[in-house]
Formats: sequence, structure tokens, C-alpha cells
Amino acid sequence: METSRPQPTARAVVLVLAYCGGLVSLTQSVALPLLHDLPDLLHASVGDVSWVSTAALLGGAVANPVLGKLGDMYGKRSVMLGALAALLVGSVIAAVSPSVWPLVIGRALQGVSIAVLPISMALAKDLLAPQKVIGAVAMISAMLGIGGGIALPMAGVMLDLWGWQSVFWASAVMALAGIVLAAIVLPRTERGAREPFDVTGAVLLSVALVSLLLPLSKSSKWGFAQPLPLALYAVGFIGLFAWFRWEQHPAVPLVNIDLMRQRPLLVTNIVGVLLGFGMFNNNYVSIFLLQAPKAVSHGFDTSVMMAGLVLLPAALAMMFMSPVSARISTRYGGRTALWIGALAIGTSFIARPFMVGSIWQIGLGVAMVNCGVGIAYGAMPAVVMSYVPANEAGSANALGTLTRSTGASISSAAFAALLSSLTTLHDGEQVARLIAFQIAFGMSAVLALAAAALAFSLPRTPSILDQRR
Repeated sequence: METSRPQPTARAVVLVLAYCGGLVSLTQSVALPLLHDLPDLLHASVGDVSWVSTAALLGGAVANPVLGKLGDMYGKRSVMLGALAALLVGSVIAAVSPSVWPLVIGRALQGVSIAVLPISMALAKDLLAPQKVIGAVAMISAMLGIGGGIALPMAGVMLDLWGWQSVFWASAVMALAGIVLAAIVLPRTERGAREPFDVTGAVLLSVALVSLLLPLSKSSKWGFAQPLPLALYAVGFIGLFAWFRWEQHPAVPLVNIDLMRQRPLLVTNIVGVLLGFGMFNNNYVSIFLLQAPKAVSHGFDTSVMMAGLVLLPAALAMMFMSPVSARISTRYGGRTALWIGALAIGTSFIARPFMVGSIWQIGLGVAMVNCGVGIAYGAMPAVVMSYVPANEAGSANALGTLTRSTGASISSAAFAALLSSLTTLHDGEQVARLIAFQIAFGMSAVLALAAAALAFSLPRTPSILDQRR
């Protein structure tokens, strides 16, 4: 670490890293409540407007592994500031967009900033004393859900009061604050060894991820068995195979395949996919349930803003559970916190099909699941970092974040298909039946319990108490 400035306190470092993590999580979700109104506001088709969410997903998928590796090579603080700058520029472009396609470009740049999350976790390991790392990483990881939970009511209120552009101007102001805070508080970090960047690996992985995630995100429009999505899936799997083969040869691969396919990391990333599936479903399906028409037996006909407010306490539950995750990890190891969190998610989802009779029951059900998510998500990066050397922490955590995003993408496609296939006719419109929501919760329960079993099978990770002995 090379700096002539006074060293910041650990509390200041953690708060800045957590703020930046929560900020990028918020901006990934903040456009979702706008999608219903944007076709009229921008005089665009629903299909074109759907690219507003797809662009952020694809931008994040490409940026996560690439920026994670660049952070390991050229300094995590510098790369983090670059990702925040992309968020600032993307937010301004989105705010001044006169039509849908500049907005899509702005959202793609916003998506790039999701790489701030894994880089923040790796920075915590570099900058903090060992006994403080677990708590810091748990808080930063929990921001993934907290930011998303705050985004829904925030966007709904701002849309009603000041118009859709205000949402992106607010993102720009918060991004600028993040850049200033990170530049002032975070010390400069040492660069890794001067090594060539694996451009071929980055291109192959980017093509594979875009080809796989694009048809998933567009499944409700394109279907699954049409020529275009099938062709994209084929390109994606071929690209993934080519990338996997390529990464075994470069002296400095984008992702250390030999390390990542070792059982502990492989299992941890599979757990990430399964839990990402359930976390997205917890919020996504619940919003549909809250906004269903009152005329159907299970509907409450809430507005976007009200649905967001119902889910806000659940987002805060994640924040309150992150220190619990840290305590469990400190005392018993990250593996224990991971399987306990996954088990809590699974058992909560078992209860959710029976908690649909009132708005408060739905809010409580979401909060119950999020308590488990707060524990599991807080533990997962700590588990990953316990298995990898420091110079691989950024790229390893980036891959972990990517697995959770992949789980969320699969969840979105699966439940969109489920909710559209089990419907009833209401005022000439197809509305999802109650059984569709209950099946969705049941599927998430099975996957979360499978994640708990996999996490339990991991080798025991040392606790801080073990390291002191």
C-alpha cells in the first residue's frame, strides 16, 4: 500500500465500501418500476423498452469477470473508481435521453458498475485487519439485496412526484458522491505483477455470457424453442466450451480454471446460482402477487410504490442479518453461516405458499426469506476468499457475483413462463392463478434446501477463533 495520507479508520473504509455496494445494487433495480410507463413516456414499443433492463444485465455480466481481473492486476481502488465513473456517465446519459435507445446505452453503462460489489469485498480483505474482514464482507454482500429493496419504493415515489428522469439524476448524484468518498477515504492499493491481460479469454467469455443471458432475459417475448433463442444458446454453449479450453493455456488466464473447478469453489458457486434463483423469486413473484387485481381471490391491486413499501422492511431485514452472518462466520466459519442461511431460506419458502391471505402476510414472508438471504449472502464471499489467494480474490468474487446474477436470470425466465402458463381470464386480461405463485415458492424451497445440503458438504472453513489459537 503506497500512500502519504493519514490512514482512514476501519469504520470509514467499511462504510464507504458498503455505500458503494448498495449504490450499484440500487441502480441495477431502479429502472424496473419504470418499465410499465416508459413505452408511453418515450413513445416506444414494449419490446424496445424491455432492453432497458436487459442492457444492464448484459453490461454487468460482461464487466464482472473482466473488471474483477483488472482489479487484481492494476489495483482494485483504481478499477472501482472507473466502474463508479461508468455509473455516473450512464446515469447522466439515461437522465437526458430523448428516446429509448440512448436510455438503453445509459443502462448498459450502469450495469458495468455491478463489478463494484466483488471489488469492494476484495478491497475489504486488502485494507482491513483479518478479524474485521468477515463483518465488512457480510455487510457489503447484504447490500446486494438492500439496494434492490430500496430501489422499488424510491423509484415509485420519484416517478410520481418528479418524473422518470429524476430517478437517473438521483443515481448520478449518488454516483458522484461515491466517487468522491472512495477517492478520499480508500487508500491506494498495490498493483499486482505486470502481466498481459487475457483479451481472448475476455472476448470469449463475454460472447458466451451475452449469448446465454440474452435469450433468457427475452424468453417472455421470444419463447424458448424459436430459431433465434436456440441459435443464441448454441453460440453461448460453444463459446463457453471454447473459453473453458482457452483458459487452461494462457500464462495469466482471466479466470483460474484449475482453482475454480476445485470442489469447494465449484460447490460454492453452484450454491450461488441456487440462492440467486430463490432471492430473485422472493421479490419478483411477490410484486406480481401484490399487484394482482382484487377481483381475483389472491389479488391486492397495489401500486408499484405501495408494493415497494411493503417489501422495504424485508430489504432492511437483510441489513440487520448481516452482522448475525458475521458473528456465525467468526465463531464457526463461513461454511456454517452459508448452510444455516440456505436452510433458513428453504424453510421460509416452505411457509410462503400458505402466507398469501393478506398484505402483511406477504410482507412477513418476504422478510423471513430475506433473513436467510442476509446470512447466506454475507457468508458466501467469505467462504470464497477462504479458498483463494489474495491475488485471485477480485476475480473469484466477481465470478461468485456472476453466479448469483445467473441464478436470478434463470429465475426471471422460469417464473415468467410459469406465471403466464397458469392463468385465469379477468376483464379480458390473463392473470396468474394462485397455484402459479405457490408452485414458484415450492420450487424455490426445493432449490434452497439443495443449496443448504451442498453448503453443508463443503470442507470446514476456519473461524477467526480458530486462527487465534
